[in-house]
Amino acid sequence: MKTLRQHRRERFISQQTLATESGVRIETLWSWERGKHRPVRLALVKAVCDVLHVAPHDVTEFHTMMES
Repeated sequence: MKTLRQHRRERFISQQTLATESGVRIETLWSWERGKHRPVRLALVKAVCDVLHVAPHDVTEFHTMMES
């Protein structure tokens, strides 16, 4: 399992591009990547994962959310 930042960087996607393509605010992505906050809206998680072409349970920050 990899972090959100690792998945994003492997695909050479900036936070700004991910924010624009997923519809998630860049401040939110920044917060998730740095562990300041956990995602609470499944729709946002799915939007980010769609852009990165990964499943939510394969992203460290989203894993525990998907278990609930």
